[in-house]
Amino acid sequence: MPPTPGRPPTGHHAHTHPRTRDRYGASVERIDDRPPLPAAPSRTAGVSVLRWPEDSHERIAHAQREEPCVLVVVGDTPPPNTTLLEDWVRAPVDPRDLTARCEAVKVRASCGAPPTLDDGLLIHRGAWAAIPEAQIGMMELLVDRLGQVVRKEELAEAAAASGGSDHQSAVKAAVARLGRRLAPVGLELKSIRGRGYLLQIADACPLHGTRSAADT
Repeated sequence: MPPTPGRPPTGHHAHTHPRTRDRYGASVERIDDRPPLPAAPSRTAGVSVLRWPEDSHERIAHAQREEPCVLVVVGDTPPPNTTLLEDWVRAPVDPRDLTARCEAVKVRASCGAPPTLDDGLLIHRGAWAAIPEAQIGMMELLVDRLGQVVRKEELAEAAAASGGSDHQSAVKAAVARLGRRLAPVGLELKSIRGRGYLLQIADACPLHGTRSAADT
């Protein structure tokens, strides 16, 4: 039976516009049956925004050029392991969140090479800080996982392996002491409530040649 004039079609006569996703994964309605235009990589706050995994080749090119980028993970795809010059966010993403992440990656890129730990000396951007022997295990773990949350239990195990105490109160105190040593070399240690601690590059990079007051 044809649809009644003046009334919208229903049932199998109803026509709905096909839906697609924009470049950040948000579901949108297409107004016709034409295929969506391919989404080219864009830039936000001077940082490339790439789709993952669609723009995997672009990601490799950015890594080779040592250029920062933010990956927008589409659908249920697992996010990749990221480097110091990368970050990721799952689509759909709030433009303000995307801008903030791009700006953070841009800051990290401007700070140059990641910190290194060599024979008890934490070195970053030409500055250095001496790390006590009992805290070296924790510092190694934090440096290896720069930009990622390290669970308190993992830090406790690392402290015990270096001859320190694995008691939570002792670990908390050791982390606080580490945090004071890190500030002069352009690093900061943040507590992530209920999860652990995060080592990251501070917003302001230190000048070359400075030394930590905690070393005296």
